[in-house]
Amino acid sequence: MLTLALQAPERETADYSSLRWIGVGGAPVPVSLLEKYQSIGIELQQLYGLTEACGPVCLLTGNDVARKVGSAGKSFLHNEVRIVDPNDRDVEPGERGEVIVQAKHVMLEYWNSPKATAETLRNGWLHTGDIATQDEEGFIFIVDRLKDMIISGGENIYPAEIEKVLAGIPGVIGVAVIGCPDSKWGEAPVAVIQRGDSSLSEGAVLQYCQDKLAPYKIPKVVKFVNALPQTSTGKVMKAALREQLALSDGKARV
Repeated sequence: MLTLALQAPERETADYSSLRWIGVGGAPVPVSLLEKYQSIGIELQQLYGLTEACGPVCLLTGNDVARKVGSAGKSFLHNEVRIVDPNDRDVEPGERGEVIVQAKHVMLEYWNSPKATAETLRNGWLHTGDIATQDEEGFIFIVDRLKDMIISGGENIYPAEIEKVLAGIPGVIGVAVIGCPDSKWGEAPVAVIQRGDSSLSEGAVLQYCQDKLAPYKIPKVVKFVNALPQTSTGKVMKAALREQLALSDGKARV
């Protein structure tokens, strides 16, 4: 929605001088999009939360919006947030780990699903399945969903990192990166792009990535679609996208 708003022809004549900030959540926001809104004087105040925590977990507001571009902020009211390794030990600042949350408003259980409840609520903490880092000041930067991580040749690839790069390409309206089975590397990243400029080519996308991503993170395949399958809250449904593309060894088709 934020991307489409910038592309609306009415933007050139509309008076949005009274619009000071917009609250945004649901998925990591590309830094390029944050910077575009900053350039026209509108702050994007990021919120990170999940249904299991009954709302906000972290919030980024005020002067920190410009100072900590790309961060989800710090722990929100009444939440305790940690970034931990697979053994639930706190990681060092800058290291990647899973976000876990403790609060009185965390859910009690998944309805009629004790196995899922036991996997998510462990030792008094809600395990979110989200990967993040935390800086020296305690600001949290969401990296990606643990279940969306791609393992290619033994290397961990986080799709959100690639998506943020691709979102900076002029003419890109929406983007999703998913893993494609690969006989050599195990998995390989595939970029699925909704474009507003029909002249944007696979070659141009790959060239754009050359000096912005490590070679193993550059998508092996680029596919263009008319629309990305989304939930009612605007999140890309990657499982549906995998089915739509009928992923197979080193290939993706529509």
